[in-house]
Amino acid sequence: MRVLAKKPWIWSCGLAIAACSAGFPMTVTTTKPVQPKPTNCDFQIVGVAPAEGYEEIALLSQSGGATSDPTVFKEKVRADVCRVGGDVVVTRINGFGDFLGGSVLRRISVPAPKAQQ
Repeated sequence: MRVLAKKPWIWSCGLAIAACSAGFPMTVTTTKPVQPKPTNCDFQIVGVAPAEGYEEIALLSQSGGATSDPTVFKEKVRADVCRVGGDVVVTRINGFGDFLGGSVLRRISVPAPKAQQ
């Protein structure tokens, strides 16, 4: 503690890094069981939700600094998305191009259309 008391700039640097670091806390929205995937799973980042074949399982919200880099966003949310078995994240982006969060979706089976007779 003496080092920190003598060097207040250490506190300032730590606070600046924490404030600028984008975080995306997740809230599970499904009542159905989730099927976790490996922590390094792959998933898609999209701007528009698929028409069908998916259901929302969680929401991501922004906390802290912002990022507009899709690669950075994907890495920041990867562990949580994989933990709930997500296949797609439909992003929410502000007017500056910063990621504000998104909806985590998983694939579901869609019955094949019945053939007409």
